[in-house]
Amino acid sequence: MFLKTQTNQKIENYTSALKAIGAFSNLFSSSDKPFIQYRAAENAFCKAFDADNLARADVAYDAIIDGYGIGIKTFVLTGNSKTEKVAEFNSLSSELRLLKGFELANKLADFRNERIGFADRIYNTQNRVYHIIGRDKFLIKIFESSYD
Repeated sequence: MFLKTQTNQKIENYTSALKAIGAFSNLFSSSDKPFIQYRAAENAFCKAFDADNLARADVAYDAIIDGYGIGIKTFVLTGNSKTEKVAEFNSLSSELRLLKGFELANKLADFRNERIGFADRIYNTQNRVYHIIGRDKFLIKIFESSYD
């Protein structure tokens, strides 16, 4: 996956940034799970790895680097957490509201695959990965998962 292709120094810079961001969460939250706002995570990632930041471009990836399309996600790992989104389809919501069950799931899969294919062509990506920042009690876990 992506992190295995990076230098120890870049990874250390990134993890140090996440630790600092997480440490500030005690200033505005009483939760024992560090809060890392998703925009801060995206910006820290792109800065540490010299990636192109696409987070506001409304495409399938939040970052592009070295042929990788990277979706950066933050999740609470345990406890009562809300459902986390993987993709938004606001412009297609009127069409999606008419569907239910498997029909809705299949249409969402089609839209997602089209969006990924489009981004792959535009940004010439050969690899895709979700970069996940999991938050738990006094802990930040970083892991990656296939886009599939």
